[in-house]
Parts: sequence; structure tokens; C-alpha cells
Amino acid sequence: MTGDLETRRRSAPWLSDKRPVLEYWAGCYDRVFIALHPFQDAQRARTRTLAEIGRRCAAPDFATMVWTTMLMTCAGVSSRTADLAPFRFAHLIDQDLMARIEAFQDDEGLSPPDCDALPSALAPAFADAFDAVGADGLSAAHHQVEACRRLTVADLRARDRRTGAPSPNWRMEGRRPNVLHDDACRMLIACQPMDCVETMIAIRNDVVESAALDRRFEGLWAGPHTTVGWMNDIARLDPPAGFGQA
Repeated sequence: MTGDLETRRRSAPWLSDKRPVLEYWAGCYDRVFIALHPFQDAQRARTRTLAEIGRRCAAPDFATMVWTTMLMTCAGVSSRTADLAPFRFAHLIDQDLMARIEAFQDDEGLSPPDCDALPSALAPAFADAFDAVGADGLSAAHHQVEACRRLTVADLRARDRRTGAPSPNWRMEGRRPNVLHDDACRMLIACQPMDCVETMIAIRNDVVESAALDRRFEGLWAGPHTTVGWMNDIARLDPPAGFGQA
């Protein structure tokens, strides 16, 4: 594996990178799955998928639900935001849907999805996927930490002794990682460190069936034109189970 591919294996493409993600990881990985971060309670012990929230809150379609969730979580938009002009994607904001989601969150004791780093709530599923593809040693990386950290699959399965909630042993200088990959380069899990409520999972064809990503995670497969800014291409992607067409 060349140094350039090694760098790609350990890092995620940035939002400024306009290449399709399949092209970005070419030579290392063959397919890319976009795993959506779930809504969760304060302990991250209980989660709800976007499809579940969307059904309960009468989201009109998948694209509206995803954009609304991202803007609520990462941009601080709420149903009470009076001036939407400063927001780049103001035309995609559905404040009526936001109000319904906010009310549902309050009733259910839920918080928006984790943003900008790998979500602890999904760590057990990450562990199961790595285990299924035969991963042994793992490395974790963070864009602001120079050195990688060595992990095992068991580190991802750690739980809080008091609450039983996922509490992976993966922090790097107090930060959750942006990237996980196994030593044999079978699979890489990466979350963009800016305005992201999804994790991209790059995987080789020879282990994609074993990993069963679309059964372990709510999400969708990247297409030939999908970039890190996948939400701009959302109309061309098949939505996850539970949603109608975008």
C-alpha cells in the first residue's frame, strides 16, 4: 500500500474535496455506506432512528428529515429561529417539522444526534461490524491529534457500569475519534469533523456481505457521484428503509 493510500485509509475526505468518495478511496475500498447518527437519550442508552422520528413527526420525505436534523444539530436552528437569512440552506429549513421534532424530543427525553465525531451510541454496532469482517487490531485517529491510538474490538464494546450505556474506550486527548480502521484495511469508519450527522463506512467487496452494514445501521449506499457533501445529491440516492423516495 502506497503512502498516499495509507493517508486515505486513516483519514476522511474533507468537505472541500469534490471527488466522489468511491474515487477518493479507490485502491483501498470498493463501496461506501452512509450510516446516519441516531437520536438518543442523555446516557446514549436508548436511540431512535431518523425513520422512526420521521414517521412520528410526519416528515414529508427523507431529504427534508435529513436536512432538518442536520440544521438543528449542527447549525443551531430551531423552530423559534426568527431570522433564517444567515443560514446557507435556509430554503431547506422546515420549521414546522422542527417544532414537531422538538416536541417529540421533549416527550421522549431525547437529544439530537451526535455531530462531528463518531457517535458513542453506534460503537457497539461498529464493534459488531469489525468483528464480522475478521478485524483484529484497530487504529483510531482524530484530525487534531497527531498520533493514532491502538484499540481492540472489545474497547468499542465497553459500557458504563452504572447505566449500561455504550462508553467506548476510544478517546484521544479527551476527544472522540473521527476515524477507525482495522489493520488489514478491510473497513474504515469515518466522520467528517464539521456539520455532519452521518458516518461514512468504506469497505472492501470481499467482506461487504459479512459486514451487513445495511442491517446494522440506518443508512444508504453511496452512488458513483456521491461526495462528502452527499446531502446535495440526496435526490439521486435510495433512502433507507422506512422512508419513501426523497
